[in-house]
Amino acid sequence: RAHSGCYTYCAPSVDAYCAPAVSGCLLTAQVAEAEDYVETKIGSRPEHKFEQYAVGGEDYEKLPPQKDGDLKYLLEVYEDDFISLAIPTSQEQLDHVARGVLQGIHDVFP
Repeated sequence: RAHSGCYTYCAPSVDAYCAPAVSGCLLTAQVAEAEDYVETKIGSRPEHKFEQYAVGGEDYEKLPPQKDGDLKYLLEVYEDDFISLAIPTSQEQLDHVARGVLQGIHDVFP
């Protein structure tokens, strides 16, 4: 996992604005929830109703629909902002990351 344990994270330029109650435990839970979904078998996640807004476009269409290969991704969370970076080898892999992140967000913020 990218994160473990509890921590408080504030960018140095905004330390004065960060409330002490912003707990890294919540951030860790948010990351863990979405990462658990992304780490499942490719294609095993059900579609999410907002998935259509997370994938698509010219670069997406250039990817093959399915292909074996390593999926590389990074998932970061700052407060309630989920940031994902994926280097997929297929549309299926990118769809899977999008589903995992969206379902993780939905579980933490129903």
